[in-house]
Amino acid sequence: MAEAVKGAGELIALLTAMAAAARAPRPALESSGDEMVAAIQRNFDAGGRPAWTPLSPNTRRGGRLLNRSGRLRGSFAPHVRGRSVSADSDTAYGPRQHFGYRAKRGKTGRGHSPTPARPFAELQDEDLVEVVAPIGRHVVRL
Repeated sequence: MAEAVKGAGELIALLTAMAAAARAPRPALESSGDEMVAAIQRNFDAGGRPAWTPLSPNTRRGGRLLNRSGRLRGSFAPHVRGRSVSADSDTAYGPRQHFGYRAKRGKTGRGHSPTPARPFAELQDEDLVEVVAPIGRHVVRL
């Protein structure tokens, strides 16, 4: 792609090839999904980006926040659907940890304590460059 295009015929061929690559984005989307998962794992490694609310002093468990077993961190996988990609987790408790939970009035005991939001499935600005790069490379790698 760094070479100069010579003539209208070469330009048309180049644009045609780029259009064909854009119509078949699956390989690029798979690479972007891998980058999304890597960014989410960086969130776990850093204890949140920005930092998550620390555990309550009443919490009996020790260890790294949201990393006790590693199950949630390791549950993310990229999923390509048509022309879109996402990084999904199959854990039932993931949404509660990500978005937080307000205890319902009158409910007490295990599973009913308030949980602060600790957003782990978020891409930071610096992650976006890595997530989008495979798409650009896919279209212009001729």
